[in-house]
Amino acid sequence: MTLPMRVFLVENDGAGVPRFTRLPDAAWMQMKDVLGMPSDGGMSPFYAHELTASDPVNLLMVTCDPKGTIATHTGPQTYICYVLQGKGKMTFPGGDPIDYQPNDCIVLKPGTLHGWENADQPLASLVVVVS
Repeated sequence: MTLPMRVFLVENDGAGVPRFTRLPDAAWMQMKDVLGMPSDGGMSPFYAHELTASDPVNLLMVTCDPKGTIATHTGPQTYICYVLQGKGKMTFPGGDPIDYQPNDCIVLKPGTLHGWENADQPLASLVVVVS
């Protein structure tokens, strides 16, 4: 997956003046392999880039193919998912699904099992991960 993404880190210098540093361009990775998620043949590949791995706040861009799925999974952090593109359902084992669409924001507390079922458009979701 190739999407152009320039990344800038802005922080104050010793005198309190904001300065920016351009970080290396985003390198995308296929996340289901990285996360060790089930591969049942029916799950779409999905991709993300972790921009700030060493900070308490991380940024991921998650994409998924039209009519694709992301298997049920969880994590130890809070996830703030802002849907940029696509429609579908976020599913929860034993719970009601959430129908998502562009401009929806879904906040997942630590340990919440969830999965994605995408409709007929590609999914693009910006995910802020708070440790």
